[in-house]
Amino acid sequence: MRITYIILLIANIFLLPMKAADNTIRLIPQPAEVQMRSGTFRLDSPISISYSQELNKEASLLKDYLDESKLIAELYPNKTDAIIQLKMSETVLPNHKEGYILQISNRSIQIESSSATGVFYGIQTLRQLIEKYPNRALPQLIITDYPAFSWRAFMLDEARYFKGKKVVCRLLDQMAYLKMNTFHWHLTDDQGWRIEIKKFPKLTEIGSRRDSSEINHFESDVFDGKPHSGYYTQKEIKEILLYAHERHINIVPEIEMLGVVCGVILVCWIVIS
Repeated sequence: MRITYIILLIANIFLLPMKAADNTIRLIPQPAEVQMRSGTFRLDSPISISYSQELNKEASLLKDYLDESKLIAELYPNKTDAIIQLKMSETVLPNHKEGYILQISNRSIQIESSSATGVFYGIQTLRQLIEKYPNRALPQLIITDYPAFSWRAFMLDEARYFKGKKVVCRLLDQMAYLKMNTFHWHLTDDQGWRIEIKKFPKLTEIGSRRDSSEINHFESDVFDGKPHSGYYTQKEIKEILLYAHERHINIVPEIEMLGVVCGVILVCWIVIS
């Protein structure tokens, strides 16, 4: 009898955490708080999306996302009985400007925030939920979420290897999906100059090309013998900036210049000579 009791006790110790985990919605990043409710909400086409005027872009992106998921969505400004409702209010998580509350009830889905950025992040969480439940039967729940860190960055080094606009936009989409807000864009170094400066055309005519790339490791002196080139026009840079802005991502460009000490030495050399 005592042995049976011990076995049951050990089983409960291991099984209780597993049961709790089964009731947890796993998202990336994990929300600050998830309250599961009983029941599900079936998300079937056509889907009406209600939004206020300041959320026009976020609503349009949500429609695009749903279209990609083979769901037909239609936009209706300020429709009170819409299936998905995007709302802004200063009283929603006022101390967390990027925070949001996502509520799935038996009738509708509501995403509320004090900022358009927060609503956009709530949309990303909804996208993950739709992907997690391919049968479109979403669990009824309330998610209260806000970022743990204000700077959530990804760095792309294109000085070493040029990727191009299509790849960068796809990368920005993935950053938005994960609620990252800063794109560190390394555009120039000794291996390549990737941004058009019309006043100095040789920066790209010469600096964006190389006849070979070093491989294996730094200072290996082993080269692949393959030419590499590429740069962004000013028009492409502006288009990427707009693309990032619509996804609430700040771009921090990195352009290598002379260091302070080298600059002072260079100025002194010019003056002396």
